[in-house]
Amino acid sequence: MSGGSADSTPRARSTLWWSIGAALAAGAIGGLSIALVGEDRAAFAAATRNTGRWSLALFSALSISWSVTRRVPSVAGFGAFAAAHVVHLGFIVSYLTPLGLWPAGSRLAGGILGYALLVSFPFLHGFVSPRNRLRLSFFYFGYLWLVFVLTYLPRALGTLPIATTDPRWAWASLGWLGVLFGSALIGWLRPTRGVPSARP
Repeated sequence: MSGGSADSTPRARSTLWWSIGAALAAGAIGGLSIALVGEDRAAFAAATRNTGRWSLALFSALSISWSVTRRVPSVAGFGAFAAAHVVHLGFIVSYLTPLGLWPAGSRLAGGILGYALLVSFPFLHGFVSPRNRLRLSFFYFGYLWLVFVLTYLPRALGTLPIATTDPRWAWASLGWLGVLFGSALIGWLRPTRGVPSARP
């Protein structure tokens, strides 16, 4: 027990620093976006857009690691993604609140569930068995992948009343999400001699 406790302390410290670093990077990206764009509404739209891209990059790194290694990535990566995406949420709120615009009920509920999942997973990571952690990771990546798709699809189709993303970028992002889906299929369906395991 003492060995596990000693091992968890540096892991928790590493997770904390990775989370702080990712959040600070998101804040810097958002702040720089605001500084470079003069008009308030356009500035917060740019901050929302660019912090969202940072979040997608972190999610992509996690997803590719999960698919290639067939293991649950380190908890530090999940913490970093969660922290960056919470900062992104702050810019979303700052952008939408003055406009009086909020997502429809179903989209709002789906987004709340997504945030609850990405924030809770780093805490659950150390409290479930490796096998159950691996099972939970399929729901984690599958659901958040779907959230990203449903975020970019209406922007690509131009069906949102106000969109912060250029449709061409939205289509490119959907294409990239297709690559992530394909890599997950290839990674998890390829033949293997051993049984995939989860990293503690």
